[in-house]
Amino acid sequence: MAAWIGGGTKVIDLEGKMLLPGFGDAHLHPYTNSVALCDVSGDTVKETLAKFRQCAKDQKDSEWVQGHGRDQSLFEGGNPDKALLDKILPDRPALPFEASGHDAWVNSRALEIAGIRSLTTSLSCPTTKAATRSWTSSPKGPPSSPGRTEDRSPKPSGAHTSIA
Repeated sequence: MAAWIGGGTKVIDLEGKMLLPGFGDAHLHPYTNSVALCDVSGDTVKETLAKFRQCAKDQKDSEWVQGHGRDQSLFEGGNPDKALLDKILPDRPALPFEASGHDAWVNSRALEIAGIRSLTTSLSCPTTKAATRSWTSSPKGPPSSPGRTEDRSPKPSGAHTSIA
C-alpha cells in the first residue's frame, strides 16, 4: 500500500479494523422512470381504481393505458384481479405498474395481446412465479415480471417521454 501513498494522501490507522467501500445502487427502471406514466397511487383500492379510471380518460388517444405507483399491499394477496381493470377498460389494454416497477397489473385485453391464455404454463420470464401460482384455468392479470405485456405495449414517444 505504501506505493499508493503520496504527499496529498491522508492515512488513517484503523487499528486492525476492516473498511469496505460502499456502493449506492440507484436501482432505476429505465422504462417506467423515463416515461411520464399516469399516477395510480392511492391509499385504498377504490382510490387506486378512481385514479386509473382518470388515466384512461387522460390517455383516451393512446392504444394502451399505462400507469405507475400502484400499492400492491392494498389488494388481497398482493395480486389485484384483472376483473377490476376489465370493468374500467374492457376494450383497451391496461398496464399499470406497481410502485417499485417490479410488478405490472394487466387486464384481459393486455393478456390477449401478450398471448397469455387459460392454462398458459410457459411465460417469457422464468420469474413469473406469482402469476403462475395463482392461475388455475384463467390468468388473473398480475404477472410479477411485466416483460411479456411490456414487450407488446407501445414504446415511449414524444407525448409520453419526460426528461429526468
